[in-house]
Amino acid sequence: MLRPTMRRVASVVFASAVLAGGLAAGVGTATAQSALPDLGSSGTTDPNTPSTATETFENLSVTREVIGRNVLAPSQVVTYRTTISATGAPVRIINRITDHFGGYVPGSAKITAWRDGSMKTENVTPTVMGRDAAFSGNWTVSSDGGKTLTLEVSYRLGGLAAFPAGGFVLDSGFSVQADGLGLKTWDPMGVKVTVRDPNAIELVESLGWWALCTGDGLNIPCGS
Repeated sequence: MLRPTMRRVASVVFASAVLAGGLAAGVGTATAQSALPDLGSSGTTDPNTPSTATETFENLSVTREVIGRNVLAPSQVVTYRTTISATGAPVRIINRITDHFGGYVPGSAKITAWRDGSMKTENVTPTVMGRDAAFSGNWTVSSDGGKTLTLEVSYRLGGLAAFPAGGFVLDSGFSVQADGLGLKTWDPMGVKVTVRDPNAIELVESLGWWALCTGDGLNIPCGS
């Protein structure tokens, strides 16, 4: 079952070797340094893949968006920002929010909310279970004074073996629990990321990252 993946690895590694040979043989050091970053910048946004969506729940409006690129290679990091606002009375107390994606990057989560008379941003630590990152608190959301609740959190995509060749689209979701409203979940919510095939440099980065975590770069546990 790993043969397609191994062929992808071999072909891109071969391309990397050809690239490295060409740079070494015919291009000066300054040119090589300026050319390599360009290889990793292909693809920023996909107009056919929605990177933002808004849903409503009684008097709450929930807007979710990808910050930066929504076209990424395996093992790269995607950041989501989700903002909850009130469209009118009454004031709502949000006591739990849950992000649904998977691959939480430790230390990446921060919440901006009304506290002690002003909007403040704080680093937060979720309870992570599977693809869910849950946050508990006591946040005020009100149309009076623009009191909103915003979660920003990053996730690392799986390695090369996690995605089929030719590209793949990942969706994501969000849940909010408010006093007097109960729990509302949009999963999926329609905010998507396209995972494309890596170029030569991205392949090396991906294999290196997963080698640190799993031993071989292909999402195969160490010792397999």
